[in-house]
Amino acid sequence: MVDHVNAVRGVARWILRIVAITLAVIGIHLILKRLVLAVLTGSPSLAFQTWEGIGDGHAGARGVSMLVIATILALTGNRLVRWAIPVPPEGCPRCGHRTAPTDAGPHELGPSIEPANQGEPRHRCPECGLEWSDRPAARPRPRRTSSH
Repeated sequence: MVDHVNAVRGVARWILRIVAITLAVIGIHLILKRLVLAVLTGSPSLAFQTWEGIGDGHAGARGVSMLVIATILALTGNRLVRWAIPVPPEGCPRCGHRTAPTDAGPHELGPSIEPANQGEPRHRCPECGLEWSDRPAARPRPRRTSSH
């Protein structure tokens, strides 16, 4: 289960890095566009006070905001991924009661093998009575329909 969580976290980290790099590149482009305009016109104040059109934003302000967001994503990306994709807690899925290690004896909280479950290790919570197995639930098979 932890390996699956780590694989999903790895994909999420790469996606977050791609988003951060894209935002940084676009933000730097927008800022540089205004700086080049300031150099070419010889008036830095004119370049940063000129708007692109009615109802349109200022490219320099958008570039700075994109760069700030890219920096925040780059610095806090790992924490964001750990927060968004947590490792499932060990214990009872219903009430959260912590269970004993799986090598526990017959009178402890470890797995028990009963004939009804065909040898599949099962766990039973002493607090709420929920039974569960370590194996993920099987997908239901689609129903067959007759083609008359």
